[in-house]
Amino acid sequence: MKKFSLIILGLILALTIQAQEKLAVVNFDVTGESLTKEQYLSITRSEVSKMGRFLVIDKYTLQEALAENPVDLKSCFGIKCLTKVGQQVKADFVIAGSIEIIIDKAIVSLRLLDVSKGEIVKSSYSEFYWSESNAQRIVQLAVYQLFDKEVDQQLLNVYDYELAKQGKLEGPDLQVYNLTGPRFGGVYQTGTMGDVLKNNKNDGGFDKQPMMTVIGFQHEKQYLYTGSFQAVFQTNFSLTGLDQQIAIPSLNFLNGFRSTKNGWEFGFGPSFRIRKSAEGFYRTDEKGVKTWHLSDEALPYEGVSPTKRLDSRGSTKIISTWIWAIGRTFSAGKMNMPINLYTIPDKDGWLFGISLGYSLQSRKKSI
Repeated sequence: MKKFSLIILGLILALTIQAQEKLAVVNFDVTGESLTKEQYLSITRSEVSKMGRFLVIDKYTLQEALAENPVDLKSCFGIKCLTKVGQQVKADFVIAGSIEIIIDKAIVSLRLLDVSKGEIVKSSYSEFYWSESNAQRIVQLAVYQLFDKEVDQQLLNVYDYELAKQGKLEGPDLQVYNLTGPRFGGVYQTGTMGDVLKNNKNDGGFDKQPMMTVIGFQHEKQYLYTGSFQAVFQTNFSLTGLDQQIAIPSLNFLNGFRSTKNGWEFGFGPSFRIRKSAEGFYRTDEKGVKTWHLSDEALPYEGVSPTKRLDSRGSTKIISTWIWAIGRTFSAGKMNMPINLYTIPDKDGWLFGISLGYSLQSRKKSI
């Protein structure tokens, strides 16, 4: 039974191979400083083979057939010559192509000839951002377009010449901004919380200034890239107040959107930090001046409505807030320098901050 199954499998494979149409990559015209003709022929054969649609005739079989009936391939680009070569190697289809390099642009043209009909049945014309190290990718995209195979839009955004220019990119060698690195700056606390920071400790204050330094580290991960637009997930850990002998930790998670055209970006997300707070109430004296008191300081006849507020006498808890940020990245050689302004809204006073940083990671890497 096992032997019979193997025979059936062998017959199926044989019929599949026989049914598969044969294709020969015959010629490639190269203009400008680029790879050699033989390299482009080899790359094209490889990319067509990967599709699994055709049985691609190898270069040695092609050479043997042409040795029997010599053809000058230097000038074999016309329909009659290509048809003749296809008949000699018993191919169903023939591909001939050309590539012209003009500074940073690669113009790639491919033609598919039906040998039995003796006519071109399909052709493609593409303009790509040229990079010798990415020549294989360029040919692959040209082959995909010839056979109407779906192309990843992210690849087109980087390699297609017009799309790359619209995004003001640096071609297929571009590595989109990655701003993972250290951060430093300062914050200013407004409102009631700013006043509490300045008050003495007997009144629940901290005897500090509302302006403090911030130092931290940010890690980011890109999850969407469309050429001129990038979306990233950012994680930021920082310590605030080291200049005033305190260290207030915070952990921020931001969803960021960045323009690769000019470096502008904005982000938003939750922020988690440690805060000392206590439950108390405000007492108004005869002059209309309000003073803060803890709940246990209320007099028996006072009908107070306790609320929670920043207080150095209170308990330490982790609180959640929301952060909004906007900024721009400046580049100098391989160094990226992001500058961001951010704010954390709160009913007891908004916090405003500025963050500066740098990233020494090179922006160039093949995509």
